[in-house]
Amino acid sequence: MNFEMNEYHRDITDEDMLTDIIRVADKLKKSSITTREYTQFGQYSSSTIIRRFGGWNAALQSTGLDSSRVVKRNKNHIGITNCEMISDVQKVAALLQKDSITTTEYTQHGRFDYRFLLYRFGTWKNVLEQAELCQTKFHHSISEDELLKEIERIWIILGRQPTSGDIKRWNLDILAEYLCAKIWWMEEVLTSFYKLYQ
Repeated sequence: MNFEMNEYHRDITDEDMLTDIIRVADKLKKSSITTREYTQFGQYSSSTIIRRFGGWNAALQSTGLDSSRVVKRNKNHIGITNCEMISDVQKVAALLQKDSITTTEYTQHGRFDYRFLLYRFGTWKNVLEQAELCQTKFHHSISEDELLKEIERIWIILGRQPTSGDIKRWNLDILAEYLCAKIWWMEEVLTSFYKLYQ
């Protein structure tokens, strides 16, 4: 198998992102697309687009695509206060009898979509700080060789370079948690992996 690195997207213009959303909609022959559809077929991260435009619907509106058909998942969280959210995070930590919880643990036991907490508080680190919990303890016992082997396995199965979204979809919690915390590190690991196969 030929291992080729994806282009690292830096300084992407709004126009590039909007053009790619339209390309995916055209490919799917749809007047509107969801973030899940874009993640599957798009060139850039849907979360980057959401941050850039202030929401997925805003990005769709900027392209001229139909944004009225996209259901806002977090619509039911509009009246929820920050205190209620933080209280729920604390309840999950108490339920699990832990001084820190991951987004995966919160997703399994929490009341709200963890992404909405990220939207409100910026980062999971901020959520944990507000909840007066310890920062997540990452699994540093994983060697770089083990990570490279796992990335290679996924790369071969997918037939392309895995994204952080692929890592999450394969439900590799330890790897995903470590990589998400060290996003810059992922590029280094992938570059090291690539060099092995040049």
